[in-house]
Amino acid sequence: MDNLVLVTGASGFVGLHCVKLLLANGFNVRGTVRSLRNARKIEPLNNLKRETTTRGTLQLCEADLMNESSWEKAVNGCTSVLHVAAPVPLPSAVEDELKLIELSVEGTMNVLRAAARENTVRRVVITSSISAVCAGVRKKNEFDEKDYSRTESRYASSYDRSKTLAEKAAWQFVKQINQAEGRQLELVTICPGLILGPNMHGGDFASSEAVARIMRGGAPLVPRLYMPIVDVRDVARAMLRALEQPNAAGERILLVNQPSTSFVDIARILHAEFRSKGYLISTIPCPFVFVKVGSWFSPTLRYALPFIDRPISFDTRKMKNLLEMNDLIPPSQSIVEMAYNLIEHGQLPKKY
Repeated sequence: MDNLVLVTGASGFVGLHCVKLLLANGFNVRGTVRSLRNARKIEPLNNLKRETTTRGTLQLCEADLMNESSWEKAVNGCTSVLHVAAPVPLPSAVEDELKLIELSVEGTMNVLRAAARENTVRRVVITSSISAVCAGVRKKNEFDEKDYSRTESRYASSYDRSKTLAEKAAWQFVKQINQAEGRQLELVTICPGLILGPNMHGGDFASSEAVARIMRGGAPLVPRLYMPIVDVRDVARAMLRALEQPNAAGERILLVNQPSTSFVDIARILHAEFRSKGYLISTIPCPFVFVKVGSWFSPTLRYALPFIDRPISFDTRKMKNLLEMNDLIPPSQSIVEMAYNLIEHGQLPKKY
């Protein structure tokens, strides 16, 4: 089948948007899910098949990140792979951290090994993360594609470590396999910031918590934690561009809106939109000393500490020049649409 693209984790937050965009652009898609019997996960994909804008075809198959043999069938006959699937962050206990890293690294390697054995696959595009770029780095405010997170730092979370080690392992594997076997397997990694925007499946997912916590209004103070933000639809668009652009081969590309956005900014955007609808949202900045003291007891605050009161910037020239993406959806739109989406799906109470 011409232009058959494998999308791993097709039923996830990012995966669904990738599948939708590929189908609309005439690609034939094979999407992987952990279980074809999970109706809640499968229904949004079936809905995409029925959309009038769909020009490509969609088939589904089961695959598990830790089951290497399941990827042989998944990759068979594909011309390219969008590796979007990623393990959900687990609690911060040591055994869970090791498990999360194993899932991320070995899962990525299982997909890559299968792709390398399938001669029809020419390019693999991996969704990495800005967490693999700047985590654990305390004395730097500007980052580019040469930067990797410091996995040995106490300020790097389990998720930061898992994404960093998985991406490094991917680059090393492709380099070795191409040298050893004379392959020309192409790899592109996309490193998005905090991914916000509308969710198509209605389930819980990690990045929605940033908006949901503020909307719930439980905390009187909001930390000035700075994060680069990108819309999920732009992530899907970047994955497609990385698939199509010849010059993207072998590139690591940062995908973020500039400048970075603080949680106080997010709270102010939500307050302006929802205050007249009955939502009590605090916009009062939390003093640094409170966050510092809290970081002694909370791993989450400890990981955030390097980016409190510290705007950070990223070199986005590759995003603009290689992917030709100069018109990202603004963070304010992503934030508001995600909030309405959470209300629509019943994950936040409707007060209007």
